[in-house]
Amino acid sequence: MIYRIYIEVGYRKIALDFKSSQEAGDFASTLLSHINTGAGENKSKLSFEVINPEAIDEDEEDE
Repeated sequence: MIYRIYIEVGYRKIALDFKSSQEAGDFASTLLSHINTGAGENKSKLSFEVINPEAIDEDEEDE
């Protein structure tokens, strides 16, 4: 499985992939602690997705 975290700040969106849920969770926790301690209004978003790599491979083969 691949654990993907999306970080959205304004109109930019970054996807980060992790090999384990522990890595993804640790990163998200650290990131959120930094975001929440920032000054001013915050318009950033964080979302999480679990991806089955086998499904991705099948989709690419169909194209």
